[in-house]
Parts: sequence; C-alpha cells; structure tokens
Amino acid sequence: MTPRHLEELGLYTCIALLMIVGIVTLSGIAPASTVIKQVIWNLTGLAIIILLNVLEIRDFEYVGKYILWTSIVGLSLVIFFGPEVNGARRWFQFRYFSIQPSEIAKVGFLLSIPYWIAKADKRSVIKSTIVTLLIIVLILLEPDLGTAVMFMALWLILIFASGYFDRFVLWVIGISVASFPIVFFKVLKDYQRERILAFFNPSRYARGAAYNVIQSMRAIGSGGITGKGLGGEMSGKGYVPMAQTDFIFSALGEQWGFLGVVLILGVYTLIFYLLYRAMKLARSSEEELIIMGVTLLFFFHVFENAGMNMGVLPVTGIPLPFVSYGGSSTISFSFLMGVVMRIIALGTRAKHVQTKPFKEKKSL
Repeated sequence: MTPRHLEELGLYTCIALLMIVGIVTLSGIAPASTVIKQVIWNLTGLAIIILLNVLEIRDFEYVGKYILWTSIVGLSLVIFFGPEVNGARRWFQFRYFSIQPSEIAKVGFLLSIPYWIAKADKRSVIKSTIVTLLIIVLILLEPDLGTAVMFMALWLILIFASGYFDRFVLWVIGISVASFPIVFFKVLKDYQRERILAFFNPSRYARGAAYNVIQSMRAIGSGGITGKGLGGEMSGKGYVPMAQTDFIFSALGEQWGFLGVVLILGVYTLIFYLLYRAMKLARSSEEELIIMGVTLLFFFHVFENAGMNMGVLPVTGIPLPFVSYGGSSTISFSFLMGVVMRIIALGTRAKHVQTKPFKEKKSL
C-alpha cells in the first residue's frame, strides 16, 4: 500500500469514526429530526471529500478566491439580515437549514492566503493582511470573538512558517494587541465580556456566564471511567445548555466516560499525525502552508472546544469537528479535508511518474 493510500485511508477512517460517534452521541440528547439532519450533513460532507478526489482540480487558489470573496459578502450581509440568536447575528436561516458565513470563510481563507504569503514579498503580505483584518472586523461585528482570534492566530503562524518577517508584521501584531481594550469594551456585548471574566472568577458568575461551564464539568465528571451510556442524566435532560453544539464534549464525557473521551482524542491525534505526514507530499510551499493551516484550524477547534468544556479555556462558539451538530462546520471541514487528500494524490502521482512539480517547493 502506497503512502498516499495509507494517509487517505487513515483520514477517511478517522472522519467516519468521528461522524459515527457524533451521531450516536446526538441520538441520546437530541430529537430524531436533529439526528437525521446531521446524518444528511455528514453524508454530504463525505460526498464532497470523494468529489474533490475525483475532480481533476490542480489550482486551489482559483477555487479559493471565489469562496473567499463569497464568504466576505456573506459576512457583510449577515450582520444586517441574519436573525439574532443569543445576541449575535452569525447565520442565514432558511426553511430547512442555516448557513454560517464564517465557516465558509475558513475554507476561502486557507485556499487563498497561503498563496499570497508564500510569495514572500511585501505587497502580497499586505494584501493578505488587509483581507484577514477585513474578515476579523466583520466577524467581530457579529460578534464572535473566538473565531476572530482564530483567524488572526492562523495568519500569524502562517506568516512565521513562511519565513517572512519584517517591521510591518510587528506593527500588525502591536496594533492588534493595543486594540484589544477597544474590542473588549466597545465591540463585545455584555454576555461575551462576562464569559471572559467568568473564566477568571467562575464562582462569581455561577448562576450566569459560568453556568454552562459548571454544568459541563459536572456532566463530564459524572461519566466516570466507562460512562453512563446514551442520554445521560445531565446532557440528555437539558441541564447542560447547548449540549448538541458548543458543549458536545460534555455529552461525550457523560455518555462515553474517561476511556471513551481518551479514545476520541486519540482519533483526533491520529488525524494530526496524518496531516503532518501529508505535508511531506505537498508539491509546493503553497500546498504545504494549506495543509499546515488545516492542521492548525483543526487543532484549534479540538483544543478550544475540549478546553472550554472542562473549564480551562474561556467559552467561545467553537464546535468540535465532525462531532458537534451543525451543517456549515461539517461541510467546511469536509471540503478542507478533501483538498488535503487531493494534495496527497497529486503529490504522490508527481513523485511516482518523476515529473517536475508544478511549482518548486521552497523550504519552510
């Protein structure tokens, strides 16, 4: 079996396992209609992964730029026309489904920004900076602090990974840090500020912003070593708010127990390892940065979701990939994984036929 087949089979298996775990967990805490919707989203996501491997796509930048600008238009419109849910406007709500533009932006960002950064010239880096800041500002206006911070972190790490670093980057970092008080007091809403403050002093906000986290930790702890089985007393009966989405990790802990959570985190760790191996098959520095960005995005989601559920990180609206209920998140991660598998296929083919890569890979 070739390295390509090992990595593709591994990624397919891990994604399918996570989707199955998510569906089984949801079936214990959500109505049948919700479970059916997620099954449809999962099957759609798998179809997208397969389709991206079948289609002869070679220029991801061409596809990425259309997705990027479409998402920016969506982010601009959702602020005015999206329904307000829990004090935020993040989704376009349709009859049978909803769309979250920030999830689409993740795909466009990771298929466009790496190409600009890899050029390692000031003009391209400034272009990437302007677009990144535009996305961040629009997301902050929804408001969604966690996702905005994630985009800034992705941009900075990709900049450093590309080897480009000058005074301009320092200015961007400095201005971003200096603007935090303005964002905190003028942009964020009261409940978001309380979430951050509750992280440092949960007892003071036990009946307010810290309530979700306290209930989540109780649910995880009640699962013990082997878990309580489907449903659970807390996540299944509504004692943990948003157990289907942001706090799905608490439902995992209660239903599957410590051993189940360790196995699930092991699957995520295997995905990180396979993505690391995939970077070695990239044909160019641009493709290497794309896979690095996907890996970082995936890690951020897993780390933040698990951390906030256990009370070690502030609460943000970050879903657990392929496990949390949500169509936009499932589709965006499926698309990105499909791109990674396509890069693996192209890189393996180029090495086997010993042809010149379409762009010489530069060392990161």
